[in-house]
Amino acid sequence: FLLRIARGEREKDAFPKRRHRRIPAEMQVTWRLKEEPHLATGTLDNIGLGGALLRTAVAAPVGRDIIVALAPPGAVRAAEVEGRIAWCVSVGGGAVAIGVHFKARDVGGGRRRKEVVRRVELGSPGARE
Repeated sequence: FLLRIARGEREKDAFPKRRHRRIPAEMQVTWRLKEEPHLATGTLDNIGLGGALLRTAVAAPVGRDIIVALAPPGAVRAAEVEGRIAWCVSVGGGAVAIGVHFKARDVGGGRRRKEVVRRVELGSPGARE
């Protein structure tokens, strides 16, 4: 799917519109599957109120809950955001792309997610132009 888009084989308008706008991020993060202690590293390519695109070297099972720890610009410490793995595909060179759908089932999760996205947007080069 992602490779077809990258090669221009699918029209951008052929896909449904996202409910929430995505912001380019290029941010280093750590992540883990919920209920598991092992941490992995990766890079968020983009983020929005509804989810994010995570690039990493570790494949993860679709449908599992995931916790992503990220420190947006201006943050004193990393914030943990909970989500669910919507899809996971190999993108070559031993890397995978993981689609994360955010959820806010914990107390304060929605506010924390909004603040993280706001800080990423304010810190992104496009937001200052």
